[in-house]
Amino acid sequence: GYVRREGSLRGGRWITAQPDALLEQWARRDDWTRRVTVHQYSLLLPIDQAAHEVANGLGANQRVAFTQWFAAQLRFPYTEAPVISAYVDTLPLDSVLERLTAREVPSGGRLWLLRPKDEGVFQFTQTVSGLNLVSDAQICLDLLQVGQRGPDAAKALREWEGFRR
Repeated sequence: GYVRREGSLRGGRWITAQPDALLEQWARRDDWTRRVTVHQYSLLLPIDQAAHEVANGLGANQRVAFTQWFAAQLRFPYTEAPVISAYVDTLPLDSVLERLTAREVPSGGRLWLLRPKDEGVFQFTQTVSGLNLVSDAQICLDLLQVGQRGPDAAKALREWEGFRR
């Protein structure tokens, strides 16, 4: 009941009939630790500069899609982003980390590079301020998992009239 077909069998398309209910069900069943591997890095660069460096500096064949606080802040500013989180295909080379002034740490890093177990996070992306972000629904789902006012930011994003547009 979450999706329905519009139009003919040949020329029709599937649409989400109950997007809020689908997102709520998705959030209830989500297990962050099973779907992503987090690699944290300390940073000396300011967050905005580091985000552009990550977007442009990981390599031509590397997919990057920002999520969580940083992406939510670009879509609908609610709270300052304490961390840059981005889904990536592979971890960067040491030379790239040096350019970013980034060094891997066990916790407390300001840059989180996320290796997804499901590449679906790259399927429906959006560009905001020249940066590739995951879908609004994915931003919300990812914010619900991490604390630090993440659930508050997810709620504010969902209540914003521009959500999913």
